[in-house]
Amino acid sequence: MNLEKLKKFLEEAIDIDIFESDRIMIILKDKKVILNKVNLEIKEFCLEYFGKKYICENFGTRKNIREEFWSEDEMEFLKENYFSKTLKELGSELGKSEYQISCMIKKLDLYLRKPWTKNEIDFILENPNMTALELADTLKRSISSVKSKKRNLKSEGVL
Repeated sequence: MNLEKLKKFLEEAIDIDIFESDRIMIILKDKKVILNKVNLEIKEFCLEYFGKKYICENFGTRKNIREEFWSEDEMEFLKENYFSKTLKELGSELGKSEYQISCMIKKLDLYLRKPWTKNEIDFILENPNMTALELADTLKRSISSVKSKKRNLKSEGVL
């Protein structure tokens, strides 16, 4: 990839990840672009152009500059709304990609499981023909969470 084309990607970039290996991931609003077999000169160019000079120091680790683009208010908003909104909703309200939201959730250790309420369980039981996607959308839960709950309810003989 030539530098002019790379500059265009970087102008649209929301975030970048520089890997210790020969890879760079450029995160755009609607997709990720992964560049393979990049040399040190290209890595330095990306960092410099994106506003940071930073290369991984330890083999096998990945460093990124994602958290430097989050304000304290944004992180507080995420903490307060993590359980009640989807990644898409959070991303839309914060002006960030779903990928950035999920990375910050992980960084902030917000992966505590949201307990299921009696109303949510009753809703699943009352709507056995709804798909996991429909239930997830209605209940503001992940699809995998809904599938897991339905599996548990079936194994308990309730569903």
